[in-house]
Amino acid sequence: ESVFRVGGDEFIVVIPDTEKANALISNCIDSMNQLTVEGYPECNVSCAYGVSRLDPKNDRLISDVLHRADEEMYKNKRKMKEEAL
Repeated sequence: ESVFRVGGDEFIVVIPDTEKANALISNCIDSMNQLTVEGYPECNVSCAYGVSRLDPKNDRLISDVLHRADEEMYKNKRKMKEEAL
């Protein structure tokens, strides 16, 4: 496993094992849901994420994989905003 900071608050996590990756995502979501901002109980901590897997038949560049993950992250963000309304 490897973690890379892309910039600002964006990170890339590379995990070859799909089951391990799914467990990590689930654990992160559960942890985020339990976080609060001290002194501000009405504030929730959130995290938008996107997941993409390498498709050796179609991906020519790592940027192909990253682009799909970015698209998934923005879908996740839109869903979070809709649910907050």
